[in-house]
Amino acid sequence: MRDWLVAHGVTRVGMEATGVYWKPVFWVLEDAVECWLLNARHMRNVPGRKTDMADAEWICRLMEHGLVRASFVEWDDLGADYYDRRQTPEHRANRKLAELRSLGWQVTTGKDGTTVLTPPVAA
Repeated sequence: MRDWLVAHGVTRVGMEATGVYWKPVFWVLEDAVECWLLNARHMRNVPGRKTDMADAEWICRLMEHGLVRASFVEWDDLGADYYDRRQTPEHRANRKLAELRSLGWQVTTGKDGTTVLTPPVAA
């Protein structure tokens, strides 16, 4: 998808923040195009939007006319956002592992404390 967008000259992508489903797509695209994460509350209550295609067209129109703002997204290279720099290293590690789990990684911790990461299976 990223290569296709770049090949077609797309410079900005807008996506609705729904659960954690936007994260992998955002991470793949963020270094190639300008990514805007949009708050769903800013776009709702619009009659006639019943399909994903209609939602995508509506998001495009809102962005074209400057009617939405990008949400602030901050994270490190593994994707864990740090809202509090005073967290302990253990807390930060647990947040990173939780983030990996949400992306489909299998995280297994042995009795000796070692952690094994298994990447998600490609569909």
